[in-house]
Amino acid sequence: LGFSASIDERGFISAEVPMFCETLNEALTISGGNPFGLPEVSRSINQVESIGYEVKIRYEGNKGPEGSNEAEASTYEFESGFKEIPLVNHPNWWRISQKYGGSWDAQTGQIVWAQTIPRGNISKKGLSTAAQNEEIANPLAGVQTYQALVQTFRRSYVQRRFPQRQLEAVGTTREKLPKGFPTPKGRNWLIRPPKIAKRGNVWEIIEEWELSLPGRKHLPEIAAAVGYGEGKLRRRSATARV
Repeated sequence: LGFSASIDERGFISAEVPMFCETLNEALTISGGNPFGLPEVSRSINQVESIGYEVKIRYEGNKGPEGSNEAEASTYEFESGFKEIPLVNHPNWWRISQKYGGSWDAQTGQIVWAQTIPRGNISKKGLSTAAQNEEIANPLAGVQTYQALVQTFRRSYVQRRFPQRQLEAVGTTREKLPKGFPTPKGRNWLIRPPKIAKRGNVWEIIEEWELSLPGRKHLPEIAAAVGYGEGKLRRRSATARV
């Protein structure tokens, strides 16, 4: 039976110590030696016919100093996708409504579109005045939403201390990403609730930052209302240090 271990880019170590024991009591209590000083997180026991028990003890964590709050290294990920959003929230809604004859009906909560519009509203290029005034079917008739590109930035790492600071940052905004990753002009990032898991002697943390829609920013005053922390952390501005 052979010892095995792995370490990832974040400095997270996973090790497995296989052993053979003659009795069940020994299989339940035997120590695998705590490789790298890591704590045991699980063990599996399988009886091998009538001769004994095969034991596999798993250890997880890192070798950082006890109480350390600094991640050894991080991994980064960008995820993009589409999200259906009301067309009235489009940053160019006023221009769209003028061009395609749309108006917002507060009673029904719907956009009311003209069924036809002058051809020249779409393009005047190469058209005579008469052709520009010709009524055609409105291509946006009935449309209420549009597909907006949503982008999420993730940072994954492990650290020894409970991630209180990361929880208190939820609902705040940032103008820039860590490590100098680019941010489109006129937009910023909203810090979403992190994913947190206890892994051996460390906490595994995955931070999530959501990019604002084109042409607008997440407002810290609104975002803070859904935040975890209170007091000064809730009042942090969009220029808070990352």
